[in-house]
Amino acid sequence: APRELAARSMSAVQRKSSELARKAGHSMLQALDEDGDGEVSLEDMEGAFHRIQSQCGRLVRLFQRVWRRQKNACLMLFGVLGLAHGGSFSHSIMFAQAFASSGWPLMRSGLQRASAAYSRVKSLPTSETASRRELANALQHELQHLS
Repeated sequence: APRELAARSMSAVQRKSSELARKAGHSMLQALDEDGDGEVSLEDMEGAFHRIQSQCGRLVRLFQRVWRRQKNACLMLFGVLGLAHGGSFSHSIMFAQAFASSGWPLMRSGLQRASAAYSRVKSLPTSETASRRELANALQHELQHLS
C-alpha cells in the first residue's frame, strides 16, 4: 500500500508539474506575442527585448539613486539579509564569491553570444528570410546551450 500511495502521489505531482509548465509556456507566448497572431515573430522578440532592456535600465537607475542616498541603510539591509540567509553570513559571502567567479562570467558570456547572434540575424537584408531562419535556429541552439 505505501508503494501504491507513493506512485499515485508521484503521478499527481507529474500531472500538476506538466499543467504548470503548459500554463507558464502559454503565459510566456501571450507576453511575447504582441500582435496576437499565435506566433512569436522577430518583431515580437525585438519588442520584448526592448521592454526588458528598458525595465532593467530603470531598475538599475533606481537602485543607483537609492544606493547614493541611502548607502548605509542598504549595507545594513544586505547584512541583515545575509545573516538570515543560509543561517550565517559566511554562507552568503561564499555564495556571492562563487557567483562572481563562476556564475556571472558564464551568464555574461552567454548574453554576449546571444547578442552577437541576434546582431547577425538583424543585419541580414529582409529578402534573406531563409538565412534569417538558419541564424534564428542557431540562436535557439545557443539559448538551449545556455540552459
